[in-house]
This record gives sequence, structure tokens and C-alpha cells, in this order.
Amino acid sequence: MLRTVIARRFICAAFFPFSSFSERDHDENNSLQIIRNTVQRYKCYFYGSDGYPTKELQSVLNTTVLSALTGFFLGGLAKAVPTIETFKEENQGTLFRNKFEPKRQIQNKIAMNMVKGGLPFAMKLGTICFLFSGISTFLYVYRGRSDPMNHIISGAIAGFIYKINMGLKGSVAGTILGIILGTISGIMTTFVLYITGTELDDVYTAGNKFIVARREKIKEGMKTMTEEKEINLQQIHEQTQKINEQYATKK
Repeated sequence: MLRTVIARRFICAAFFPFSSFSERDHDENNSLQIIRNTVQRYKCYFYGSDGYPTKELQSVLNTTVLSALTGFFLGGLAKAVPTIETFKEENQGTLFRNKFEPKRQIQNKIAMNMVKGGLPFAMKLGTICFLFSGISTFLYVYRGRSDPMNHIISGAIAGFIYKINMGLKGSVAGTILGIILGTISGIMTTFVLYITGTELDDVYTAGNKFIVARREKIKEGMKTMTEEKEINLQQIHEQTQKINEQYATKK
């Protein structure tokens, strides 16, 4: 039966090739329309009416950048700490041209080890924090409330995605570890919010204040710069008119 259906489809495609392309185009248009509808539906979760990222999305970006910087510092520090001792052991009998040569080489090696150790750990920590915070924040906005379940679900999904390259066993292990860490994070977050008497929305707002203040200062600076340019252009225009009038009077 299946072979008959496939054979008929090939025969129709051979005699009526345009119909197959039209069906394919129709499917692609439907897929694109579904994607557009999904983007329009969830766009409000990422960008506000002013076109800037929402405080929730800004919180995810801040968490990702901060975790990446922390990972770079910790990974680079762990790699750079034994550099001096290793250099001394490897160059005990080395004759240098002057006393500044070994210091320069040590500084170069420390910088290289900082980069080599910091970048991989920054990528790992930044990725896992981006996945966890992004999913938990989306669940908070979608569900309209903050509870440990958001952290548990986000930890499970983040662990599964992060370890998916290690196969089924790695994905299961990552999911279990993510559930454990998500449970701890959810309980601690709920406890801290309960003790302090604040809401998670207040935390997002406080974290977004610096970005909003910086954005307003940039706008004010651009406005001041524009006004100064307009004043300068007006002065140049008036001076040019005076020069033209004096030149016309002399004639």
C-alpha cells in the first residue's frame, strides 16, 4: 500500500511537476506563517512597546554576561596560578640576556594561560546560566508567578540541552543534575524572597534600573549634542548672511 502511494506521488510529480512545487511552496508558506505568528505572539515577552528589551530579558542578559565574566576570571586564575612555579622549574638552568627577560616571559605566559583557561570556562558557565535563567524567566512570564517549579523545569531542560552531545546517558545525567540544582535554586530563591518580603518582579526592576538610567543619559547626551550642532549651524548661517550682505553693500 505504501509503495503504491509513493509510486503514485512520483508519477504525479513526473507528469505534473508544477503541482508538486506548488504544494511544497504552500507548505513552506504555512511554516513561515506559523513562525511569524509565534514570533508575534511571544514578542512582547522579549521587547517592550518602546522597542527595548524588557526587564526580564535584560535580567537574562545581565546574568549571562556576569556569569561569563566570572567564569573567565575563575578559569583563567586556576590556569595562571601555577605558571610562575612551572616557569621556574622549566628554566632553572636557562641563561637570560638580562633580568627583565624572565619577567617579560612570565607575564606573557600568565596572559596566555589566563586566556586559555578563561575562555572555555566562560563559555561553559555562560551557556549554562543563559539556558537556566532564560527558561526560568520565560516560565515566570508565561505562568505569571514565581515558584520552585520554574527552576526545576528550567534546570532539567538546561541540563538536558547542555549534555545532549554526550548521548542519551549524558542527557539523562544532565537532566537529573539540573533537577537537583534547580530544586536547590528554587527553594533558596523562594526562601530569600519570602524573608525579604519582595517579589521577583521587583528584583527584575532593580536590575534594570542601571540600564534604563544609562539609556536616558545617552538620550540626553545625544539631544544636547544635536542642540549644540543646531546652534553652531545657526551661527554659521548668520555669519554667512552678514558676510554676503557686506559684500553686496560694497558692490
